[in-house]
Amino acid sequence: YVVKDMLGQGTFGQVVKCWHLETNSFVAVKIIKNQPAYYHQALVEVSILAT
Repeated sequence: YVVKDMLGQGTFGQVVKCWHLETNSFVAVKIIKNQPAYYHQALVEVSILAT
């Protein structure tokens, strides 16, 4: 991934616009803070998005 732009920043971390080198497409990547509470919240978000 190549970071191209900052899309937003919040309590849990940052969202950046990235260029995915393998698929040649833009993606949004959420970068969370390195703390257990934020990690567990991110797992909940992944679970919701996967359904």
